[in-house]
Amino acid sequence: MKIALINTYYKPNLVGGAELFVENFAKALVSNGHQVKVFCLAERSYTKNIDSIEVYYIKYQNIYWPLGRNKANKIQKVIWHGINLYNPFISFALLKHLEAFQPTIIHLQNIKGFSSSICNEINKAFPETPVLQTLHDYWHACFRNTLLTSKGNICDSRHVFCKLRSKFIFHQCNAVKKFISPSQFLKDYYIDQGLISADKIHIINNAIMPDAGVFNVKNKEFVPKKRNDKIKILYLG
Repeated sequence: MKIALINTYYKPNLVGGAELFVENFAKALVSNGHQVKVFCLAERSYTKNIDSIEVYYIKYQNIYWPLGRNKANKIQKVIWHGINLYNPFISFALLKHLEAFQPTIIHLQNIKGFSSSICNEINKAFPETPVLQTLHDYWHACFRNTLLTSKGNICDSRHVFCKLRSKFIFHQCNAVKKFISPSQFLKDYYIDQGLISADKIHIINNAIMPDAGVFNVKNKEFVPKKRNDKIKILYLG
């Protein structure tokens, strides 16, 4: 099959677990004989072959690059998040690559930066192509992704703005056939909030790659694991 994986970032722009998941997932799909292309955002547009996977880095279409050195002020952040709700410019850039690839399946991951509009635009361009999305966080319900307030407290009651934002996002993402959650907790949250129906979301746990090595946060790269090294797991929460 020809599988398109769409995620906000991809190596060398490693931000969190989603990027590592997409990389390992893409490698596994290729090893099983599938043709995989990854589409992500970057400061400039270019294409690179990494581990036999064609990666398309698409220039971001917003007022600033989130991974840039300069910190955005509050006004800039409000504008950025507004554009991120519906951004036809980034959708147009992505669709050009997808139309050239003609994927059998389109698998969305994190779409922050691509905006929720890509779901609707993808459905218009590929009405017969199944679209899936793996939910890695709470972005569809919280613009901070974390369900935390600006002071770091747990957000027990979502603001009316957040509810309206979620309603708009899921209206745009109506074309997604199935959502995938890595945990029961995340699945239950989206169902309890009335955002996703129980029959439309399924659990597929993230796998552990014991041979991948140890991720060096400072250098943003893996240090190969020696054959007999013990695996050390830190659980927080």
